[in-house]
Amino acid sequence: MCKLKKSLYRLKQSPRTWSEKFTQSVKKHENTKGQTDHTLFTKSDQNGMIIILIIYIDDIILTSNDEIEMERLKKP
Repeated sequence: MCKLKKSLYRLKQSPRTWSEKFTQSVKKHENTKGQTDHTLFTKSDQNGMIIILIIYIDDIILTSNDEIEMERLKKP
């Protein structure tokens, strides 16, 4: 029998690491992070296209009025 002195696989920092990686990935697609809500990402252009992405724990809500741009964001 062993007693663990640390969390396995650094689980204490895994949510923060996941959030940082996710933010980097979303920002590659020119989305901006909300200043007051760090789980909200938006992108818009002069033609009226808008993308809204919201993260809540392990759920992601993605909506847009441009299907092509939304599909592009879903790809890695």
